[in-house]
Amino acid sequence: MTNAANQTAPAETTGPTGRGEVGIVAWLWPHIKPLLPMLVLSVAVLLLGRLGLVLALSTPKVIIDDVFVPGDYGKLPLILAYLVGSNLLWLCAQMAGLHLMFRNEQALNYSLNADMMERIQHKPMAEIRGERTGTYVSLFTNDLRHAVSMMATAAPRWIQEVAGLLMAVYIVGKGSPLILASVLVFSVFYIMLGKKYGPLLRLMSKEVQGNKAKLVVQIEEGITSTREVVAFNREEWELRRYRSAFRSYFDKVMEEGKLVNRQMLQSDPLRWLANLLVLGYGGYETMQGHMSVGLLVIVYQFSSSLLASTETVYHMTMELSGFMGVVERVRSFVRNDEQKGGGRRLNEPIRSLSLDRVDFSYGAAKRKLFDQLSLNLPLGKKIALVGASGGGKSTILRLLIDFERPASGAVKLNGVPLGEWDASDWRSRICIVFQEPYLLPDTIRVNIAFGRSGIGDEHIEEACRVAHIHEFIAGLDKGYDTVLGERGITLSGGQRQRIALARAIVRNPEVLILDEATSALDLETERKVQAALDERRRGSTTITVAHRLSTVQNADVIYVIEDGEIRERGTHEQLLEGGPIYRKLVAGQLNTR
Repeated sequence: MTNAANQTAPAETTGPTGRGEVGIVAWLWPHIKPLLPMLVLSVAVLLLGRLGLVLALSTPKVIIDDVFVPGDYGKLPLILAYLVGSNLLWLCAQMAGLHLMFRNEQALNYSLNADMMERIQHKPMAEIRGERTGTYVSLFTNDLRHAVSMMATAAPRWIQEVAGLLMAVYIVGKGSPLILASVLVFSVFYIMLGKKYGPLLRLMSKEVQGNKAKLVVQIEEGITSTREVVAFNREEWELRRYRSAFRSYFDKVMEEGKLVNRQMLQSDPLRWLANLLVLGYGGYETMQGHMSVGLLVIVYQFSSSLLASTETVYHMTMELSGFMGVVERVRSFVRNDEQKGGGRRLNEPIRSLSLDRVDFSYGAAKRKLFDQLSLNLPLGKKIALVGASGGGKSTILRLLIDFERPASGAVKLNGVPLGEWDASDWRSRICIVFQEPYLLPDTIRVNIAFGRSGIGDEHIEEACRVAHIHEFIAGLDKGYDTVLGERGITLSGGQRQRIALARAIVRNPEVLILDEATSALDLETERKVQAALDERRRGSTTITVAHRLSTVQNADVIYVIEDGEIRERGTHEQLLEGGPIYRKLVAGQLNTR
């Protein structure tokens, strides 16, 4: 889905109907609208600052022509006060404009980042798994940051530069129309150089950003895999991978620098020639008495400014024209991949939960995993899904939690397809504990509460007693206020699993799903945890996937899954009598002990 979205993005962006641009504006408008008054104010302040700068730069003409040349020094204090005032106007307006742009940029950054985070959280889990974490990091730190900067900073500055360009045209034209025409001719050459180097620089910048994103991914993965790298004594190998990624990034940066230098070697001589022309012709006009010395000074100043402003406006226009492409890349990354729930509110008790003729496969080119699979799950019972790896047990769990959706058929809740219910309402009733739980680099208390407010210490401790982790936590120097390492790396696998179980027990969901949630525990601890959990969950629905069959022997119903089908069902005793596949699984585990 992501690839498809990316492939259609350019066509939408550059299509004749402009539907891509309309879509981008429609996406950005809710974020821009609240900031519109402040954006307009920042532009107004920047324009006021540019006016102050023009007034300050025009002051030398008055000083030279009205004070120094006639020797009328009585006017000097007033003119100096004017100069100080105009410079203060420019300085204060510039500082205020920078503050406003920074404020707008941060506000827009916050709004768009929050929107992007929400959109990513609503992407199908298959899409999340298919992308590297560093790709998302690069999306936020590079693409989105660049898009925000273009809207909040580059656009107001472009307006300021255009205003400065028009002011320079007026002043130079008033001083000497011929000099204005000559400078504009040189400006055309500047634009031609910009058209030549602009696409090359944009392409090179894109390649630099692409290599930078790969470097960020490499750094992120290198840090994440530190434990395995050290354990397998592969430090040199990891360092070579980093050096290779950095070298690719560095080479592209150097290529970009060489291209910029080549452009400067061709553009700077044009500026020198234009300055020589202004000085030569302006000096001649001054000696002929057609132009005052003061006017020559500001014509020279504003001619240089006009040439530089022309180049700046052109390049900024090109950057702004590429802005839509950057935003479209960000938007298309999550655009059509959101997995949205329906609008039906779940205000009723859970009466039934089932899979109804479900077809499912991982990717179009892969073998179909489920073919018309139907399964009615008895509520208020302990349910177990067992079978060989790859049979589809965990996929059923992901379908139930709405992490995946079937190609056809439906997961039904109270007889209604799950996709029609409000996703938040359903996930407030159901909870899943994974084999490899994620723990925050925060305190144990925060990890167990996991964003839920109003949970007292007594409830947290009670949940930990059920998960048989309270004694361990109480023995730590800081107890429940102990800060865990990233992803809980300071704990053993069994300790992480029991903290994740406590997190689910505190929540006390109507439906609890355990996906190999006790696989890292020793047999004795697992029995204690299961016994306490069964007592706590008596009369509630608990769905367990386990390879270790001792975990599920007391389940009310066991489903044996093989090759995407329900082959056998019953209690442990019933399956030992009449379930050959289950008996084989049990015998295989007994033989391996």
